[in-house]
Amino acid sequence: FVAGVLPGLFMVVVLCIVAYFIGRRRNFGERTPFRVKNAAIAALDTRYALGAIAIILVGIYSGLFTPTEAGAVAAVYCLFVAVAVTRQLKIRDIPSVLINSAKICGLIVPIVAVALILAQNMTVLRIPDQFVSTLLGMSDDPTITMILIIIILLIAGTIMEAAPNILVLAPILTPVASHLGINPVHFGVIVVSTLAVGFITPPIGINLFVAVAVAKVSFARIARAIVPYVLALVFSVLVIAFTPWLSLVFVK
Repeated sequence: FVAGVLPGLFMVVVLCIVAYFIGRRRNFGERTPFRVKNAAIAALDTRYALGAIAIILVGIYSGLFTPTEAGAVAAVYCLFVAVAVTRQLKIRDIPSVLINSAKICGLIVPIVAVALILAQNMTVLRIPDQFVSTLLGMSDDPTITMILIIIILLIAGTIMEAAPNILVLAPILTPVASHLGINPVHFGVIVVSTLAVGFITPPIGINLFVAVAVAKVSFARIARAIVPYVLALVFSVLVIAFTPWLSLVFVK
């Protein structure tokens, strides 16, 4: 978790730079001078969202919650804030919210369940060993092998969620990384950051559907507009992959 702090911030900075230049070129919004007062007001507006993040991080690091429990507590907190504090959610709307959540879980949970079985079967059949031999047989150059791993993860991220991808691919790719001498923590960051690109790549990218709902535009239009950001994230992944200290500087 700590290893992902700097890589995550690096990806944020890269995306901010891309958003800045796109905003300037297309004249999005109004340019206003920076003022500490305005920044403080904007930060105050995010206090409830930051509260959810605090619950998750403090709960996990203090040992009070497991990650699953922290997510559940944060969900209850968000429900309370939406209903009782900001009042953006009505009591009568809760059933429809639960139904929509159930639909999303109904899509993901079976995939994860099948992925677990698939990963176990592949281990028994020694498919990871065969894959390692095949991948390493393509090139003796660690740089080329790493690029091949990233390409595999990027393609997998476009067609399947991150969780089942990790369950299926981690047992296969980890031996390759071990053979290349890659720190396992660093490799974990590479896998997670690369699969994160899949959240904004068609056809499965969940965040694209969120953007469609928020912006109320077509999926095709969102998919076209996302190209610079996808390229920026791929660049970020390459930097993270070939700059180990970025992930390991805080790791003891």
